[in-house]
Amino acid sequence: MKTLKQLREEKATLQRKLVDLRDLISDIETDRELPKLRKKYVGKFFKFRNGYGGDDQWYMYLQIKNVNNTRRVEAYTFEVDSENTISIAPTAEHTFDICQKEITSEEFYREYDKTMALI
Repeated sequence: MKTLKQLREEKATLQRKLVDLRDLISDIETDRELPKLRKKYVGKFFKFRNGYGGDDQWYMYLQIKNVNNTRRVEAYTFEVDSENTISIAPTAEHTFDICQKEITSEEFYREYDKTMALI
């Protein structure tokens, strides 16, 4: 018969193995899903409705550069907020919910040119 201490040690060992197995499953799923996600998003253009709340809203524009191993998009982004503050991020990491509305490259670059004219 095992002692309580032995049972606790076994439990801790099994819990560590469970964590390792969950990590392995996640890695396998990521390896399988990443090519599909990259094909769907990389090189595409999106706009995201951003704001401080209420009617105070504007668009953030994104060009997706990569889908990383943590299943987040890496994008070039720019926006002009309601206070005319310009934000440009050569590489910003976001969750997929930022990819709200796909747009054409023409719309992206038209808005980019408008933003650059403000600088």
